[in-house]
Amino acid sequence: YLRKRNEGQTIIHLRSLNMAIVILLLVTYSGLWVGSFKLGLPYPTSLENPNFLQWKNYAILPLLYFITLYVVRDRKQMLVIIWLMMISLLLMDNNFYHNFRYFEADHFSDKLRLTGTFTYLGPNEIAGFYAQYTMFLIGIFLCDKDRLRKLVLLAVILFNFYCIIFLYSRGAYLASLIGLILYGILKRRIILPVLVVILVSWQSVLPISVVERIQMSQTEQGTDHSIVTRINMWRDAIDKIMINPISGTGFGST
Repeated sequence: YLRKRNEGQTIIHLRSLNMAIVILLLVTYSGLWVGSFKLGLPYPTSLENPNFLQWKNYAILPLLYFITLYVVRDRKQMLVIIWLMMISLLLMDNNFYHNFRYFEADHFSDKLRLTGTFTYLGPNEIAGFYAQYTMFLIGIFLCDKDRLRKLVLLAVILFNFYCIIFLYSRGAYLASLIGLILYGILKRRIILPVLVVILVSWQSVLPISVVERIQMSQTEQGTDHSIVTRINMWRDAIDKIMINPISGTGFGST
């Protein structure tokens, strides 16, 4: 909601969300101390401590949220930020397209899994980024009434989906599908029959390389190795939670 300030400006003020983020930062930082005590590591108070450095990187996004929250004063500034986001995403899309177009994508292979703009991240992380921001833009698109912005938003959304599709991340596929289902239930029912058509005929609608990537999840030889590895990691995490249900093992200690 918007709260009027004395000088007549407006600022977004979300007490419950702000408090949740503050609690998250405090809990994760306290987890650093838990891990330090249990593993006999130096106290997490210096950037020379690798665990503290990892937590600092984790905390950057929440801190950016608070900076934006208290710097952006009115609707006009919000719109400027949204335009800058859309332009940045279009530049990212263009970068990915020019890197990917030189590869033959008739059939799936690991060499097709590019990283795009954030070269220090893997394709799964990049696809996750695209999936999150595309859902955010779809939400704006469904609510916005300005025709020019809707046109630009639609272009960015479509180009983003191009990147999601050819990053070959099954997690991003699933996340995008769940996001669209929620939008279909909560905002636009017309989305649901479109999704039904895609789900029924996905092997005909999607590119062959994408179909092959999805079918790799379960083959005659069994479950894909990368999926088995992640399942084992989850099982290990559940075991550690059962052993340390309150304090945990510490942030970044596993």
